[in-house]
Amino acid sequence: MSRLTAFSMGLALLLGAALNSVAMAAETMTVQLEGIADGDTIYVRAPQTQTSYRVRLAMIDAPENDQEYGVEATAALQHLLRGAGPLTLTISSTDRYGRLIAIVEDDRNRNINLAMVSQGAAWVYTKYAKSGAYAGDYSLFANAERQAKMRQIGLWQNPEAVEPWRYRRK
Repeated sequence: MSRLTAFSMGLALLLGAALNSVAMAAETMTVQLEGIADGDTIYVRAPQTQTSYRVRLAMIDAPENDQEYGVEATAALQHLLRGAGPLTLTISSTDRYGRLIAIVEDDRNRNINLAMVSQGAAWVYTKYAKSGAYAGDYSLFANAERQAKMRQIGLWQNPEAVEPWRYRRK
């Protein structure tokens, strides 16, 4: 193995370890919104490095685009982030698709993840929300979901709405 190849491999391992340690330590990053994929995934760019990232909103699961209320969930996220200035990500980890898992706050310090649940545009993703970096916020999110359901807003207008994790298994 050449010295250059060994150096490159070592550098790649160091960078990977650094990214994992950032994610594990729930680090924050300031980013600019580039786009919205669906009701729980956005595209952002870190202005300091010009690096783009896909971000999965932590603790929530919005309907898929081809699922009932999926288009509306995407529109709700677009509305929340319309004209957004800098966003702050509190990153806990990455998922199997390489997306950063994060709480997203806008320049007015609104928790966008919580706002999606409060508006009835997403479920609390209990499977992941009850443990891990954000477990301390679980009751806040669960209460927001209960309130949205009681008010029958958003996806809760349909009392038989199917959770995205069940919908994806079909």
